[in-house]
Amino acid sequence: MAQDFNPKAWAFTPTTHHDTYPFINPESTTDLIGTSILITGANKGIGRAAAISYARAGATPIILASRTGSPDTVTAALAAAVSANRPPPTIIETTIDVTSQTSVDGALAQIRKAIPHLDILINNSGFMGPEANLLDQPADEYINTIEVNFIGTYRVTKAFLPLMLVEGGLKTVVFLGTIGALGVVCSNAYTASKLAVWRFCQFLLLQHGEQGVNAIYYHPGGVATELAQNLPGVYRALLHDTPELAADTMVWLTRGRREWLNGRFVNANWDMGELEGRKGEIVEQDLLRLKCDFGV
Repeated sequence: MAQDFNPKAWAFTPTTHHDTYPFINPESTTDLIGTSILITGANKGIGRAAAISYARAGATPIILASRTGSPDTVTAALAAAVSANRPPPTIIETTIDVTSQTSVDGALAQIRKAIPHLDILINNSGFMGPEANLLDQPADEYINTIEVNFIGTYRVTKAFLPLMLVEGGLKTVVFLGTIGALGVVCSNAYTASKLAVWRFCQFLLLQHGEQGVNAIYYHPGGVATELAQNLPGVYRALLHDTPELAADTMVWLTRGRREWLNGRFVNANWDMGELEGRKGEIVEQDLLRLKCDFGV
C-alpha cells in the first residue's frame, strides 16, 4: 500500500510554482561570470534546461557531460547567453557513461587539462525503467537503475571532488533526487536509489563539510522528461512543471554558498523567496532532513 506524503513536501511554502518566476530569474538576480559548472545528463531534459539557465546567469565554463553528446544543448546555451546580454560561455563537451569508471576517469582527465577548479557539480544523470512488480521486473534492469542513479552519482562525485576542494570557489554539489523518496510509492528501484543518494549527500557533508563543501538534495518538480514517461499513468498526470522552473531554481540555489541548506531536501515547486524567509526556522528546528521520528 502506498504511503501518503506529508503535504508539506508539496507545499512547505505558502506559495508554490509550476513555472519559473521573477525571484529566480537568472538574468536579473544572478551573476555567475567566472563560475565553472559541470552538468551530467546534459543532452536533454532538465540537464539541457540547466545549461541554458546557467548560460543566462553568465556562468563559464559550462561543462556538458552525457553519454551521447549534446550539440543542441551547446547551441541553445550560447543563444541564451546572447539573449541575456551575457558573454558567450566557454562550453566544454565531454562524454561520460556514469556506469563506467573508465569513462568517468577519462572525462576527469580531459577536464583537468581545461580548468583549474570546479565550482558547481550538478549530478543530473538518471535512469528509470518501466514500472513493474518486483517479481516481474528483469533483474538487470533493477540493478542498472541502482548502477546509474546511485553508483554513478558516487563515481562522478568522488572523481570530481578534488577539483572542487581547490581553495576558493563555491564547492557546491546538487544531487537530483525525487519527492518519491519521501514515501513508499511506485518505481521501487528508482526511489530506493534516489533515497540512497540523499544519504550519500549527507555523508559527503559529514566527511568534507569542514573543507567547505556544500550539498543539496533537490527535487526538480514534476517535469515531463523522457525518464518520467516510465511512471504509471496516474503519476504522469502530475507532470505539469516546466524544465525552466527546475533549472532556474537550481541556479538560484547555487548562486552563492547556502550552508543552511546543506543535506536538506529542497523542492523546486516551493517559492524560494519564502523558503529563504524561513531560514532561521529551518536551521533552528533542523527541518527538511532525512531522519527517523520515533515520536519521543
